[in-house]
Amino acid sequence: MPYKFNGKELDEETGLYYYGARYMNPLTSMWYGVDPLAEKYANVSAFVYCMGNPVKLVDPDGAKILPWYLSKLNTSHSAFIVDEYRSHVWTIRAMKEIGKTKYGNAFISSFLEKGTHQYGVHGNGKYSKYTLNIRSYYLNDPTLAEQMLSNSDGSFPAGSFKPTIDENGDLVFRLSLRFDAIASVAETIETIAHEIGLHGAKIDAFIQIYEKEGYDAAMKKVWRASSEAKEHKDLKNGNTSNMGVQNYKSMQKELESNVPNTKQAFQEAAKLYDSEY
Repeated sequence: MPYKFNGKELDEETGLYYYGARYMNPLTSMWYGVDPLAEKYANVSAFVYCMGNPVKLVDPDGAKILPWYLSKLNTSHSAFIVDEYRSHVWTIRAMKEIGKTKYGNAFISSFLEKGTHQYGVHGNGKYSKYTLNIRSYYLNDPTLAEQMLSNSDGSFPAGSFKPTIDENGDLVFRLSLRFDAIASVAETIETIAHEIGLHGAKIDAFIQIYEKEGYDAAMKKVWRASSEAKEHKDLKNGNTSNMGVQNYKSMQKELESNVPNTKQAFQEAAKLYDSEY
């Protein structure tokens, strides 16, 4: 199981537990790395968690890639219950494979602080002041899942990727995955490659406008200027003048070499794109 002590993600490659802000060695009960905001709290040890008071305090903001697992509803069935710093196991396995590709590695790295790592990728800090929120939705009832997503994240077939402004007024890039519509790790890999490769190609241009003119201008001039429908059509037609198509195709080539069983997932996706787009 990927989640054990305290329900935190176990990095099977290193044997360390991922707590969002940093990793913990379970053999020594010590953190690997200081608190990222240690310089702001000079009177507190840089190696303690929540100022030594984990009963009353939490630290949800240590990393800039924030996974959510949404598999339960509240008692009135009106909203999802969010488990922060948790993912569907297929999301974790897929992100590790995505991180082994050239584009996927650069994409993940850009959201991580320098000196940190996640999914086997080391951060370069390029966009670390922004958050990549990875949402894994899993309800056994597809009809209910469709209804709930229409009310909250917006309906989407298997995955979506979009910028949004959170309740604190901060820019967040949201990668959403539906595990009532995804049947395997290989399909998860293809879905993520599609979302961050094809649609995520606009991130650089979007952030440039966002930092100069704000969110609304960036949405109008960049994100909506190249619609998903056009990007899907370009992918269907193999239009490599579209950078997103280049990203997707390059990842597909690397992933099919690294993970042979993804070849069928990409082939099935191509058939779907031909029929729908």
